[in-house]
Order: sequence, then C-alpha cells, then structure tokens
Amino acid sequence: MLTLSLSKCIPKLRFAHPCYKYRTPSRKDAQTKNEAGGFAMKANLISWGVFAAFVACAVGFGWHAALFRFDGTMGAAKLVVWLAFLLFTAYSIYCSSRENIFKTIRTMARLHWGRQIGTDLYFGLLLFLAVIYLHQGSVLVLAAWLIPVLLFANLATLLYVAIHFETLVARFVT
Repeated sequence: MLTLSLSKCIPKLRFAHPCYKYRTPSRKDAQTKNEAGGFAMKANLISWGVFAAFVACAVGFGWHAALFRFDGTMGAAKLVVWLAFLLFTAYSIYCSSRENIFKTIRTMARLHWGRQIGTDLYFGLLLFLAVIYLHQGSVLVLAAWLIPVLLFANLATLLYVAIHFETLVARFVT
C-alpha cells in the first residue's frame, strides 16, 4: 500500500510498481491515437515526398560532370559527405517512422535545453545560408535554398555540400 500511495503523489517515482504507473488505454484513446496516427502518417509521407522532389531538383539544377566522381585528392572526402547525406537521410526516415516529429519538437520546446538546441540549430542554418550566398553570390539561389534548409535542416546542408563539394573546397579551403 505504501507504493500505491507514493506513486499517486509522485507519479514518476522509480520504485512504484509498474501497474500503478500506467493506466490502461480505453477504446476512445485507441481510436483517437489511430486517427492521429493516420494524419501523422499522411503528413510524414507528404514531407518525405517534398524532400524527394527537393533532392531531385537540387541534383538536377546542380548537375555537373564531377557530381558523382570520387577520384583525385578530395575523392575520399567527397565520398564521406555523400555517405553522410545518405545515412543521415536513411536514419531520419527511420526516426520519422517511429515518432511524430511535431510531438517530439513540442516536448523539446518545453525544456530549456531543448529550446537551446533548437536555437543553436537554426543559428547554424542561418550561418550556412550565408555560406551559400558567399559561394553563389546570388540572392535568387539563396532564396531557392532558404525554405529547404529551414525545413529539412542538415539534410539540405549536407546535400548542398555534396553537390558543390569541389567548388566549396576550392573557394573556402584552398
């Protein structure tokens, strides 16, 4: 009985018996979850469809003869960037099949460190948009990358680096 009364007062008490921590979901809860899950699944598919269209456009408009050539002195580094993009995309798709990103963002937004991480991410993305402008010298190209970078974050930045690897290295590294 001590465990039951303590678990009512402090719901996340570690030593409370598991049957006291969780309530059994009702039919209404299951129906609501299924409806929300259906909407989340549609939104998920739409967002990945938009991402696929963005990748196709970015690769199409950024096409050059050396896009998928991995030879020369920087070939291994370029391969690492493409692999990072592909693996990060695959992991993002896996994560989106496991959790609703909007629910996760809502949870993170309640935490101080969650807000700090989000602010840090978007500050870094704005800095990367400045790199795009410095690299391209065009406001139109910057505008074309603005929405994808803000929506898809580091997936878009990795794609940009992979597509423009040689010219970025030539301009900023050597």
